[in-house]
Amino acid sequence: LEEILRDPAAAGMADEDRAVGHLGLAGLRYAAGDNSGTRAAATEVVRLAAAVPVDAQLSEAVMLQGAADVFLGDLDAAVAPLAEAAERAQATGDDFVLAQTLFAQGQWEFRAGDLALSGSILAEAEAVARRAGLPFSLAVVLNMQAVLAEVTGADDLALDKLSEAADLAAQVGTTWTLVYTLPALGTLAARRGLLDLAAVLFAAGVAIAEASSVVVSFPPSREGADHWL
Repeated sequence: LEEILRDPAAAGMADEDRAVGHLGLAGLRYAAGDNSGTRAAATEVVRLAAAVPVDAQLSEAVMLQGAADVFLGDLDAAVAPLAEAAERAQATGDDFVLAQTLFAQGQWEFRAGDLALSGSILAEAEAVARRAGLPFSLAVVLNMQAVLAEVTGADDLALDKLSEAADLAAQVGTTWTLVYTLPALGTLAARRGLLDLAAVLFAAGVAIAEASSVVVSFPPSREGADHWL
């Protein structure tokens, strides 16, 4: 995508098509842990949207802008794009963008230290994902709910959330969510003294991450797993 978008032969590409390309680039960078690159590509979609009607791309782009800012720890910058993404998603009935935006807002509150509000927003995201039948979004939310449960000492609840997330990843064949689920399960195993099992889970997480080029880039998830590894 980067090669296509910077190829001189693509100079005449329609802005609508260019917006689609940059949105795809933002999503891939998000998966690969390039949060600054995610924000840059999503911002380019927003810039293009000022000139041409690309509403379908704009909602997801502003969501990714805000999500990248949350991952980068720039919480103030994340507020406006996430609020805009939620408003657009509700107005258009885009449950995917709404679920992902609520997920990012739940992460925002977690990083800001309001665990109760984080839990409430994540429960709303879970409800949207279940109602709309969005297995990817549901697995993403379950992973984050497990992080919150671990921090509050509710390991049994965390195990339930992660087990369902792993099942969903297997059903839809996605490695993105599984790369987060496996180290979190490894952490739970280590905390319970199941060190051999923990080693297998951590190794599986690393192997799948390397094979799929997906990176655990949400700092609380990465730091917790690194500590127990």
